[in-house]
Amino acid sequence: MEAELEQAKTSLADTVNKPTAKREGAGRHALPAHLERIIHRHEPVSCQCGKCGQALKLIGEDISEQLDVVPARFFVHRHIRPQYACRACETVSAAPVPPAIIDGGMAAVGLLAWLGVAKFVDHFRSTASNR
Repeated sequence: MEAELEQAKTSLADTVNKPTAKREGAGRHALPAHLERIIHRHEPVSCQCGKCGQALKLIGEDISEQLDVVPARFFVHRHIRPQYACRACETVSAAPVPPAIIDGGMAAVGLLAWLGVAKFVDHFRSTASNR
């Protein structure tokens, strides 16, 4: 019994002291370098020690990154329709108003398509994945 106990102790000690191999690809990967970086620098309120009043010296930086996205880029289509007048017959003429999905509305085709996808398709995807 004592021999078996001693053998179990040595095999347990071998497995505990055995160095583990570092796994490739483990941990969090860095964000791609080609992405635009917006730097927010958070400085302390004072550059003097709160206890003794001496000047603080920079010894390092703690850097963390967060990935963010701007889902849509908004822009305006400006439609300019010059109006021309005839002095002889006193009439005014202009190009016709371009067709729109909603008459008199401010939303262009692209905005309405984006809203439809955001409201119905994206919502359906998020609720379907939660089931």
